[in-house]
Amino acid sequence: MATAQYTLLVDWNDAGTFTAASGNVTTRTYEISCRTGRDFASQLFGKTVSGRLSALVNNRSGDYSSFNASSPLYGSLYPGHRILLKTGSGDNIWLGYIESIVPGPKVDGNDTVRIEAIGPFGYINQKMVQAGLSTTIDTDDAVKEVLDDAGWDGTPPSGGTQISTGNIQMKVFWTGTVRAMEALQKIEETEGGQLWETTNGEIGFANRDYRVVTSRCTTSQATLTDSLSGTFTYVQVNQEDPMRYIYNEIVAVVNPTTVAPLTTLWRMSENSANSLSPIIPASSTLDIWARFPSKNSSVDGVGVELWYMPERRGTSVYGQWWANSSPNGAGTDMSDLISTVGVDFGNRARMTFTNTSTRDAYLTMCEVVGPPIYLLDPMEVVISDATSQNKFGLRSYPLPGEFYPSREAAVAAATTKLNIFKDPLPLITVTIASNRSSTHLNQVCKRLVADRVTLVATGSSGLGINEDFFIESISHRIDRHKTHTTQWQLLPVIVAGTSTSTSGTGSGTTGFWVLGSSSLDTQTKLAA
Repeated sequence: MATAQYTLLVDWNDAGTFTAASGNVTTRTYEISCRTGRDFASQLFGKTVSGRLSALVNNRSGDYSSFNASSPLYGSLYPGHRILLKTGSGDNIWLGYIESIVPGPKVDGNDTVRIEAIGPFGYINQKMVQAGLSTTIDTDDAVKEVLDDAGWDGTPPSGGTQISTGNIQMKVFWTGTVRAMEALQKIEETEGGQLWETTNGEIGFANRDYRVVTSRCTTSQATLTDSLSGTFTYVQVNQEDPMRYIYNEIVAVVNPTTVAPLTTLWRMSENSANSLSPIIPASSTLDIWARFPSKNSSVDGVGVELWYMPERRGTSVYGQWWANSSPNGAGTDMSDLISTVGVDFGNRARMTFTNTSTRDAYLTMCEVVGPPIYLLDPMEVVISDATSQNKFGLRSYPLPGEFYPSREAAVAAATTKLNIFKDPLPLITVTIASNRSSTHLNQVCKRLVADRVTLVATGSSGLGINEDFFIESISHRIDRHKTHTTQWQLLPVIVAGTSTSTSGTGSGTTGFWVLGSSSLDTQTKLAA
């Protein structure tokens, strides 16, 4: 058995260096578990979720009790600090953010504390984002837009990014006000790629071609075997019931849009008519936010192509505003003493009114116009396989992607998924005794989500499997005796969705030939 060394570090001062006083928690740690990747090994219905870490730590000193004023960490025991698990040789296993620190007091004095942590996705998912409507935007640019809105800019405590160029150019993209991960998953579903968290605490976005052009995905990085004489073995293998995950009808929906003529998008309801006009204090400013669509808008409205910022007293046909010394508009016109600056935020616009006079003014009227964008009737695409339906019965699955740019893109996405899931697939979970040998330990600590590995299960396990898989999720557990167990959820290589088309019309799986990337009959199969 290999002697394993691990280090658990907390960045208590948020400097990004993990050198803070009392930051090394290793010698006090009893046990650790962590995971990262999809919640299930399927590109059809497996969701990329936040990683998690849980550590049980000795707290007999009371150092991790937040109300203990004598603790050297007093005042620092709050969520959000980065936490890092790494090997003794320096390889990162997991990096994320503390979510909670909960003491476990014992009457015998053997006090503990449970530290729970979330990955980068959990960190940004604490933020609500509002990606305004964008037109003609690539999926990778949409990911960057969402991350910017969530404050993920590479400045500690946030991490960096690994974002590949998207293959899909969406004609429109919007999210409304949602959690950051919901917005990212909308993009992931449309691209047919994958989001992931790196062991360096970065956020990654892979396009649908990533797994056919990246070396760690095109060449097997390790071979696991059930042979007792093998170099890299596993102690348990589980196969999901393949019948549960057969789908022989795939439904995709295209949501086309149209740009309508100029119209009034928003009108301020607090105005001179009801004497509720907002005040613009003397020598100060007032921010007014307009939104389209709103609760009172047409149900088909989704955004604005361009906000035309209003001008004072009807000097522009593109919207207007008035200012007066009285909230009911019966006083002195003060419009000439007010300056404005407008900023377009997609489905919102901010207008800043600056009062250059020494008297208070009231904004008695404001309306904004622009060309609204409306949804047209959706186009539904249904791709099915009669042979599979005759064998297994009708099994339908609706693709969640919302922003396919064309019918062709939706057909390509649905066809790809149908070719993958119309027949039974081996969805596998393997359990590895990680410190059985130095080879085992090195492999489990270096392997990443999306790495390609070979699984041999033709011996004692009796599964009859000898093929390549992608790692879709990774879990580690290290107990107080430093016994390290790892689990990988595996997806057959032919299942990974890819396409070389920039319009979203490519064929689709790692199992299919990609010009300039694949070797016929070695990395590929012939499309049916």
